[in-house]
Amino acid sequence: MIEIKPELSKKFFEVKDKVISNNKDVLAIAAIFLLSLIFFWNIIGTGTVMNNGHYLHEQTFFTYNYKYALEHGTLPFWTPYWYSGQPLFGDSQVFFLNLTFIFMVLFRNVFLAIDLSTLIYFFTGGLGMYFLVKCLIESRSAAFISSIIFMFNGIIYTFVTSGNPSILEPYSLIPLIFLCLVKARNAKNPVNFSILAGVLLASQVLSGGAQVFLYTIVLVALYLAIICISSNFKKDLSRAFAIGLIVMIIFFGMSAVKLLPGLDFAKKTNRAEGVNYAEYLGGDQFVFRDFFKIMVFNIPHSNVYFGIAASVLGLSSLFFWRKRIVLFLMFVSVFILLLGSGGFLAKLFYNYVPVFSQTRHIGRSLFVFVFAFSVLAGYGFLHLSEFIAKKFKASGIMKNILFAALVLLILSELVFAKGIPQGLNIKSQLEQNELAKYLQEQKEKFRITTFDVDDIVSFYDSSYYAQYGLETISGGGGVWFNDITSYIAIAKNYNASKLLGLLNLKYAASTEIIDAPGFRLAKKFEECIPCNESGWTYWIDGPYLYENEDFMPRYYLVDNSVLILGDEKQAQQLAYGILLNRNFNPKNTVIIQGKQNVDEYGIDFLRKFNAIILLKGSVDGNSFRLLEQYKSSGGHILPDILSGENVIDISEIEEIMGSFRGSLVNVDFKTISQNEIELMPKNKGFLVLSERFSGFDDWRAESGEKQFDILKADGMISAVYVDSPSAINFKFLPKSFIAGLIISLSILLIIFIYGLLLVLKRLKALRKAKPGAH
Repeated sequence: MIEIKPELSKKFFEVKDKVISNNKDVLAIAAIFLLSLIFFWNIIGTGTVMNNGHYLHEQTFFTYNYKYALEHGTLPFWTPYWYSGQPLFGDSQVFFLNLTFIFMVLFRNVFLAIDLSTLIYFFTGGLGMYFLVKCLIESRSAAFISSIIFMFNGIIYTFVTSGNPSILEPYSLIPLIFLCLVKARNAKNPVNFSILAGVLLASQVLSGGAQVFLYTIVLVALYLAIICISSNFKKDLSRAFAIGLIVMIIFFGMSAVKLLPGLDFAKKTNRAEGVNYAEYLGGDQFVFRDFFKIMVFNIPHSNVYFGIAASVLGLSSLFFWRKRIVLFLMFVSVFILLLGSGGFLAKLFYNYVPVFSQTRHIGRSLFVFVFAFSVLAGYGFLHLSEFIAKKFKASGIMKNILFAALVLLILSELVFAKGIPQGLNIKSQLEQNELAKYLQEQKEKFRITTFDVDDIVSFYDSSYYAQYGLETISGGGGVWFNDITSYIAIAKNYNASKLLGLLNLKYAASTEIIDAPGFRLAKKFEECIPCNESGWTYWIDGPYLYENEDFMPRYYLVDNSVLILGDEKQAQQLAYGILLNRNFNPKNTVIIQGKQNVDEYGIDFLRKFNAIILLKGSVDGNSFRLLEQYKSSGGHILPDILSGENVIDISEIEEIMGSFRGSLVNVDFKTISQNEIELMPKNKGFLVLSERFSGFDDWRAESGEKQFDILKADGMISAVYVDSPSAINFKFLPKSFIAGLIISLSILLIIFIYGLLLVLKRLKALRKAKPGAH
């Protein structure tokens, strides 16, 4: 008889149990993935995207810009498709180095990249919650319950199916971030998990989900604070400090490549000075008096919906209130509900916590509440299972039946009753939109718009038409530049064809015949049937196309120029007044908004202008010598302070404008990428670019070793003075990106070296552990 040693028998059963345990985890993970796949079944494809505005317009827009940039060997630092051109990479809503980016590199298909990344983010959220709750509770059933609640609750269902999809990726990482914090808190060496938590936090910013990141930081801060409350305060405080320090260093380092351009971008936008309190609150605050109606019965417009089954499980976790983690999650839930309700806590954050005054919709903090409640629901399931087992002496089969029934009930309330997301065949729209295809075939460089979308900051038309390579004067999202939106608003209210013509606007689409001064009907197209299948795209095919009779080319030279000096706001107002004046002819004259004081220029520069207009603060005691030299060379000064005049006479400006003669000369160009163009002027004079380059310091213009100043022209666009014909290269490369890239690569190198040292240490330990090793 063969004798089996007891230690071998014990080892065999340990391995067997581990294999069975792993198999059960594999089944649970497979079920989570299958649910994710079924949920998104209607949208997966190379020509399909989810049927809502953010997916159809915003996500396709961002992804198309990456596709175009990658084809030209660069990144989309600048987009020519929004607001007559503006920075894109720095926008906090725009992703970088996430799954959408990776799939775009792999498949070169905008829609497939979006669809696959959406599916995997959704699955990742469920997977992360499964591992977190299994770690906390050691119950696969509880972990699975928490997982499906976290995936399908009302707030994420709303944001995935009809809201902003850039929410999904940072949201899906919250459980994994918290799991790393728990592991770091309990590990002998907290460094490894702290590094991982920092990398995941950085991924939230890289994904374009900066707002969810802010609320995740609140969760992280609360957890690090709560672990210090113990009998061993000094030790736990030092550990919490170490974890927090490592997490933030790694976070900042890894995200610097996106974070620094984002901070630079924000300084020039409507968020620079913060938003007003009403905008900060938004319209989606949590209402305590409707607590059960919102969570359980899904009253209209309630995002924090869990349904009856999940709500009962979450509230059942109260029976475990003595557990430290449960007490913490309950505290987090109450804290976030108070914050998301727009009460005193929201006011406190608005006034005293950095960055919060620049955000909108405080109700989005409820993403953290949903996370906490999903974990608590797992504890509630554990209590219910233990109660039934003890009360009714339920067998394993009965427990499984209870588990299955609860899963079905939760899915019925959160998914089946609402339906799964519907896809739209956008490929058919793109192929059958005759108006857009006609514009795409035009050789001239121009911009377009639509008469059907009145909202200046609506992203719809600009985002959609980008897929044809068509550029627009409008843009979208919650962040914008006030100068261009003000310009467009003035144009729409006063002289649209002329002011928009300066922005290189040639065509405008309309769903019906209209009477717009300065625009003539150019063509009517066949109706695009697939375009009418969605309320988000019914107007994209016209069918009526109008042409702007005051259209101006993209790049041209003019004979005459006027310089405005003085206070920036006054100069802008005067520039608008001149542009709207009937005597101003943009085909022969350019208006340049200069610096504050005459003394900031040399006489050679001043002599390039036919006239100089002096505003408040533009002259001091040293200015008269320059002005005398300028006037003696034949230049006009308004008001002529050398002759004792102190007030600008508008009639004089009109008279001078009316006296200018000449016509523009088109300038040849070569597009190198969306961040770089080359212009080839053949004459001297002011080269006018219908581009917003002058508003951003990172644009550079050079010809060989010579650098050109990019001047603000005609209220919004740009100009450079050409004193000898030569090719001029214009390039946009944000300095903040270079700085961020250096920091991120440095931190990445440190992480790599640290990981390599860990591997070498592990290999050394394994060699020592081998029998006979010396």
